Amino acid sequence: MPTSGPLDSLLGDEERHATFHDAILTGVEIDYVGKRFVGVMQLSVGDPAASDEAARERRRRGELIVDGLTLWAIDPPHTGSSGLGDGLWLSADGMLAQAPTGIGKALAQGLTSDGVGWFFFFANLNAFGYLAGRRAEFRWS
Repeated sequence: MPTSGPLDSLLGDEERHATFHDAILTGVEIDYVGKRFVGVMQLSVGDPAASDEAARERRRRGELIVDGLTLWAIDPPHTGSSGLGDGLWLSADGMLAQAPTGIGKALAQGLTSDGVGWFFFFANLNAFGYLAGRRAEFRWS
């Protein structure tokens, strides 16, 4: 299933050091009738080379928006997961067709070839999530 590319490619140039790695998903709004997903996130935007800890650890709120939603699912949390904390801690992501799980690969095969799709690994749940739709964008708040 082709995607728009790596998730970070949606971030643009506004925040030079922005990345979805270590992002916190704080909320999800789904419009099933309108087929739209909005994930509210706190992204790491700090300069990793900064000498000041606050500058290194800076976060900024934004929204991952997927129109034409066809899939949003999260595996059940695994025993021993640390809970939600401040939200779901995104420690890894990639294109859905390259998911490291059999479930992710099967989901990718069941979707149409025109669209976007990613897998996510939420470290504090020790569980994978899957998202797919027609198109995606990211907006800073």
